[in-house]
Amino acid sequence: MSDGKKSTNTGGSSFWSTLPGILTGLAGVIGAITALIVGLKEANLIGQTPAPPEPAPSQPESEPSQPVEAVTVDDIPFGDDEEFVLDFQFYSESPEYKSMFVSADDQGLLGYGWAEGEASQEAADAAAQADCQDDLLEIGVEADCEIYAIGDEIVW
Repeated sequence: MSDGKKSTNTGGSSFWSTLPGILTGLAGVIGAITALIVGLKEANLIGQTPAPPEPAPSQPESEPSQPVEAVTVDDIPFGDDEEFVLDFQFYSESPEYKSMFVSADDQGLLGYGWAEGEASQEAADAAAQADCQDDLLEIGVEADCEIYAIGDEIVW
């Protein structure tokens, strides 16, 4: 006779303690871990490879020129301008890559600019020309800057 209560115990063990239950649970855990790893990789939180180091600057095809030895005032165009001579001596002792631009107007006003220690000769040329143009603006000379020296060679 029944007392009206239903028994939930079927007399066997729990599903999770059976082989199919254990395999189902294991498959669920493996699937969750896989989904977590994929999600973290997609968010770039794991598995990032470090960026390769930047390549060293390429070596110039030719060695930079050696410093000018014993430059005299007679060797320098515009050698009668004392300030220019002092600046040129400083320039000649500066590291490669370097460049100097000058400009003179009809009244003899001299403007110039230089750059030294640049990463390339092209960069030195551009920086020196810009420096020369700035100098011309300061002294009120309306003229174009022209290349004066490339490295230690006067090309004027």
